[in-house]
Amino acid sequence: MNVSKLTISLAAFAVCFMPPSVQPAQAQCDCAVPQRCTITPNIADFTSGADYTVCTIRTTAGYGSVAYTLTTPRGEQYRIENPVTLLDGWFINGTPGVRVASDGPTRSCFRTIKVQICFGG
Repeated sequence: MNVSKLTISLAAFAVCFMPPSVQPAQAQCDCAVPQRCTITPNIADFTSGADYTVCTIRTTAGYGSVAYTLTTPRGEQYRIENPVTLLDGWFINGTPGVRVASDGPTRSCFRTIKVQICFGG
């Protein structure tokens, strides 16, 4: 009986000192969620209208990075990523971009010189 209490105490102590990347709260998320999205191509000259649709958004978050993969109903794919979240360096399909102000806290918008993508909200 004493051995089992000691084992449980040691296990609880070890869990408290696990590195953050091993704890379940810090584990990577690989979640696919359908959300409203707006894709505006040719943002530089606004020659195309905005495409309002529902995208499947897969979020992958790791230690210090985040990426969103959007798939439209037509099969178009966009990858929005920030490899180092401490910096404000966003990329859409590998092209440098920025996160732009949006009209609400649940809406996220990202822009390059070629495209603007907003989702959520």
